[in-house]
Amino acid sequence: MKPIYSALALSAACVLGSAACSDPGNAAMSSTPPATSSTTDALTDCAGNQVSDFTIVDSTISEAQTWSGAVFVRGNIVAAQNAAVTIKPGTQVIMSENSSLDFATNAGASLDAAGASDAPVQFCGAQARAGYWAGLMLGAGADLASRLDDVVISDAGQASGAALKLSGAAMLHAVTVAGSAGDGIDAVDFDPQSADVSVQGSAGIGLVLHAGSALSHFPAQITLSGNGDDRVRLRFDTVNENATLHPLAVAYDQEGSLKVGNGAALTMEAGVNYQMEPGASLDIGVDGDSATAQFMGTDAAAVTFSGSAQASGSWKGITIGEDASGSMLAHVEIRHAGGDAHAALDVEAKSTLDQVLVAESDTGVKIGPQGVTAESQGLTISGALQTPLHVAANALVALPQFTFEGTGDASILVDAGAISANGTIPAQGLPYDVQGNLEITQGASVSINAGAQFVMANASRFMVGMDDSAATIKAQGSESAKVVFRGATDSPGSWYGITIGSNVSADSSLNYVEIDDAGAGDMTAGSALTLETSISVTNSTFVDSSGFGILKAESDTSDYVAQNSFAGVSADVGVMATGTL
Repeated sequence: MKPIYSALALSAACVLGSAACSDPGNAAMSSTPPATSSTTDALTDCAGNQVSDFTIVDSTISEAQTWSGAVFVRGNIVAAQNAAVTIKPGTQVIMSENSSLDFATNAGASLDAAGASDAPVQFCGAQARAGYWAGLMLGAGADLASRLDDVVISDAGQASGAALKLSGAAMLHAVTVAGSAGDGIDAVDFDPQSADVSVQGSAGIGLVLHAGSALSHFPAQITLSGNGDDRVRLRFDTVNENATLHPLAVAYDQEGSLKVGNGAALTMEAGVNYQMEPGASLDIGVDGDSATAQFMGTDAAAVTFSGSAQASGSWKGITIGEDASGSMLAHVEIRHAGGDAHAALDVEAKSTLDQVLVAESDTGVKIGPQGVTAESQGLTISGALQTPLHVAANALVALPQFTFEGTGDASILVDAGAISANGTIPAQGLPYDVQGNLEITQGASVSINAGAQFVMANASRFMVGMDDSAATIKAQGSESAKVVFRGATDSPGSWYGITIGSNVSADSSLNYVEIDDAGAGDMTAGSALTLETSISVTNSTFVDSSGFGILKAESDTSDYVAQNSFAGVSADVGVMATGTL
């Protein structure tokens, strides 16, 4: 254990600002202790060597000073407004017990500690013991931010605090913080040029960020090792400027809900490991505040999101809000989310999903009316305990092929609403569980692939062009893979059926389509399929309708009976008088 220099010897040493010292602005700033020092041990430096030539700092720093050699700091020393201290290479700043250096409280106070690779500036305790002194606090200077370059900080960080606290945009380069009894570094901000920072052997958290600016200006080359918690802890709720997360050997850990806005882009590079504390969420472009997400993993190094608790539904999930733009998630894994009735991934703005895995979550993916881009591919939802996929009606025509693995509720939940975009509704291997009326509107052209299945809510309708537009429907099944519409309740008349409007495009067609459980009637006689205009209906089956299989217009001369099959209907085909609907 390094002995601390006694009060008797210190009384004869140089104290900055006293008559015993040379000019405090002089680079030397040293004095020689009294020759009769045999009554006490000498001060021990950061290497454990005794030193007899040192300078004492034990009062407010009120003017510019330059430190070199050995400097002994006693007490909680505060730099006054606009006071600047420069520390030369090789200087050892030796701190007394419970002492601190504060360059953050007063505006314009700054510290420029510029060491060299072979002569670093060192801050250490007079005894080599973790938490022996409180720590170093830096803010932003009036003209120049504080700088630590080739600096080592050891023996600081008492249990309730951090060894190094940054409340302003200090520049850190080649900085090592070691042996803190508390956290390593607490930061509100960094200078954007910061790089090569190491925190090791702290009893608490290696690095805690207290504001989005610290994430936006995050140093390149961060190393955390041997700390009580080797993670970068994010302890703030907004990011309002561009931020790029680089992959580390450790995880980023988001402690609460975080919102990205103000037009900011949040970028995560390949290999980023991002953990979420229980109940947390990550929201990009919500509440009228634009933002962009760029999560750019690779096949070899995905961007991973997981719950720190590693339990399904332990955190809420990621939202790409309506006000987001240009977002892309490539080779991304999302685990343990979907808690509190939140989707693990909620996409409300048109975004690109490329090789995205959502696994071990309560609920899976929600896609809003804007859907996803045509380039989207390779979405896998695995192990969802509840709804694996929830889509808005308009998003049905913008779904890439999905893979579902071991989901609890084996269906795709579809909101009632209008489909106004052109596209194709694919067969996904799971039925579409439609919660109410669906309508193809505004002249949209919609194709439905063979094998697609729709489970229609009680008293619901599937309508095409009922807004008098020339909408188009092409449901093209096959003999082995029909397009199926059936009721959520397995009984005739549980839903109304499909209605084709009078101005629907003549290109519309139903081929190998099966309609079950329909035919509820209201203003007209019920029917599984109501045609206000003639379209091609072939090889289709109408089963268990409480009314007609097909109800056609009086002017329609098509022979639907010969080209289709009917079972359990009141009549195969009925004719409605002009103006009935």
